[in-house]
Amino acid sequence: MTPQSQSTAELASAPGLGQWAFGLKVLVGSGIIAIAIKTLGPLLPLPATSPVSLALVLTPSLVLGAVLSWRLWIAAPANHAHPRRD
Repeated sequence: MTPQSQSTAELASAPGLGQWAFGLKVLVGSGIIAIAIKTLGPLLPLPATSPVSLALVLTPSLVLGAVLSWRLWIAAPANHAHPRRD
């Protein structure tokens, strides 16, 4: 079978292709976000002060930490963390 005759299902199941597709999605998404920040960012009426810059820098980490903590709490509730010994 030649590479031209392979179906898309066969190509999708090829090892490593899913990782490349995911990487490409992340790259394209990051590019779109960067362009949006570059073009729309100056239009936001934010004062150039230290508290605003600190909030902008810390917000993504705090949100990610909150989401991951919530997922851990949902995945392993307190009653499963310490199983009973019968």
